[in-house]
Amino acid sequence: IPNSVLMEENVKNVTFRTRRHRQSLAVVVDGDSDPRAVADAMRAAASRHGQLADDPEPVVLLEDFADNGLRFALHYWIDLVPAVDRRRIASDLRLMVLNEFEQAGIRMAPPPPRLA
Repeated sequence: IPNSVLMEENVKNVTFRTRRHRQSLAVVVDGDSDPRAVADAMRAAASRHGQLADDPEPVVLLEDFADNGLRFALHYWIDLVPAVDRRRIASDLRLMVLNEFEQAGIRMAPPPPRLA
């Protein structure tokens, strides 16, 4: 946020005094993957998970062209209450995304080459 906006306008902090937090899950898929199929698979996994907030709804973005493939991110919101473990939710989502990828024939990218 530009300093001028902070000084001259009202800025709303959507996470202040709320238990709702934004989380992200990043994946790198093979560069030959169909980007729309990847996004659809990630959205499908998010829609099946019962602990993600519906509003705002999860968003999948193609974030970068990585050296070893295409980097996508699933951005989602959760309500952090005592019975919710964000690490468990992230793990569940990763497993669900992998399952969706397998069903759609989408391969994860190999690790990037290491520099000697």
